[in-house]
Amino acid sequence: MAALAATAPGAVAKRVGDAASFKLWLASAAKRDVAAFVGRLNASCVGRPNVAPEHAAGAPRRLMDALKAVARATDRFAPEPGEARRFGSPKFKIWHAWLVEAAPTLVETALGRSSPELEARLCASFGDPARMDYGTGHELAFVAFLLCAHRLGALSDDDVDGGAAAAGAFAEYVRTCRVAQQCFGLEPAGSLGVWAMDDYQFLPFVFGSAQKCRRGDDATTTRRAATTRRRRCGSLLSDDARARRRTATVVSQALGHSA
Repeated sequence: MAALAATAPGAVAKRVGDAASFKLWLASAAKRDVAAFVGRLNASCVGRPNVAPEHAAGAPRRLMDALKAVARATDRFAPEPGEARRFGSPKFKIWHAWLVEAAPTLVETALGRSSPELEARLCASFGDPARMDYGTGHELAFVAFLLCAHRLGALSDDDVDGGAAAAGAFAEYVRTCRVAQQCFGLEPAGSLGVWAMDDYQFLPFVFGSAQKCRRGDDATTTRRAATTRRRRCGSLLSDDARARRRTATVVSQALGHSA
């Protein structure tokens, strides 16, 4: 995306810009690697609730702390009441400029190493400062950030396969995105998202559905459990049930945010 290349013009270049280049992307090893990594993150979520920072360790814990710092920084650039704007708040551009400046330290502290590409992908994960919007392409930028961190050895196989990367760091990333989206009034980069429930996020519904499964379940058992859950649908969406489950999985957070 253009915002990604603009953040680190020497390290990242936009290669997909038309139907022909998109066709090349679909057949590329890079696309296969990203899809496989998403599948691996999804598998790590099966039967696991969200990982709280105090229960995480190493790079995932430090990354979650860095994301919390990114969320807290929105308070320093909060929009002023009655400010003139048509779409998102112009303060988002100032906050994003702070993020670009802080990224080397944030990434170095979280992962023990940094690079212009890692910094650019992190900054591209929270929206486009020119368009003042956020969409699933920005969400994918964070997945690419996690993939690069794993390829560089900053995230271990245990971090990825043990659920800390998806149910911990990714879940914290989504919470941080919600803070920025609400603080700055970011426009959806395309409306009516997955199942017309969420204009901004997609992967919480993928990873969250895996969290709702149980390890070792075969397809028949999973179908029976799904039928039972459908019968209890009304009670699951009650105020009390939502309050209890809202932070348990990323899909519960997404539904609570959209409700």
